Amino acid sequence: MKRISIKLKITIWYFILMTVMGMLLIGFLWFVSNAVTTQTAMNNVSQIVRNNLEEVDVADGKLQLGDEFQFYQNGVYSVIYSQKESLLAGQIPASFTVSEPFENGLTRMVSDGENRFYVFDLWCPFGWDNGVWVRGVMEVSEDTMMIRNLVMSSAAAMPIFILLATIGGYLIAKYAFRPLEQMIQTADTISEASDLSARMEIPEDNNEFTRLATTFDKMFARLEKSFEAEQQFTADASHELRTPTSVIKSACEYTKKYEETPEERAETIDMISQDSILHWMIPLYCSWICR
Repeated sequence: MKRISIKLKITIWYFILMTVMGMLLIGFLWFVSNAVTTQTAMNNVSQIVRNNLEEVDVADGKLQLGDEFQFYQNGVYSVIYSQKESLLAGQIPASFTVSEPFENGLTRMVSDGENRFYVFDLWCPFGWDNGVWVRGVMEVSEDTMMIRNLVMSSAAAMPIFILLATIGGYLIAKYAFRPLEQMIQTADTISEASDLSARMEIPEDNNEFTRLATTFDKMFARLEKSFEAEQQFTADASHELRTPTSVIKSACEYTKKYEETPEERAETIDMISQDSILHWMIPLYCSWICR
């Protein structure tokens, strides 16, 4: 990933983030919807069976049911079985084909492979060794299945939304980095043309790109000033060196052309020494450094 652009890197990380967030969201919706619907249905079965249990009694060895006993209420079928698990009253759903043993006070979900049911049993004792089972059976409602199907549909559609969000994120990143692309092009133009007088187009917004463009302009201004100072120094040095060089050349030609006494030769050498290149360059260099 070292050679790909920043925009593509941001898009990839955005895609990963959206994928993880989507998976967490689907998982959360699945968990919450499943927990809420299941708990609500189980509480419904349990409450109806407990209410019906208060209407069950035995008189003269016969089962007696109160007027408030409901064999079917809110999707819950209430059925009464003997101690030996023989059906005494009520009717179970036709699709309930599960051979489920009785468990006192436990609400659970059972399935026959095609249909699922919530089952809740309560033991109603009569005396020491006699009693009946009151069982509540509720088929998993279509609403519950609809919610789960909705979650599954959302999970199936999530990749499309993630893809669209990723494309949108890339376009947003591309638009956001447009000033940087312009600055890169300007910097390349300045580099190729060696024109230090050119400047960046500073964005109007006061953001990171504005500060970066301003910093580049200040840097180019300093480079331009240094380059101009160097050119001026070269011109000044070239001009100042012409005079001592001409003097030295003339003195050498005069010495070669005319015979001089040792005293005259020593005087010529002293003159050349006083007008030497180093004598002229040192003050000139120092004045350029002090600018």
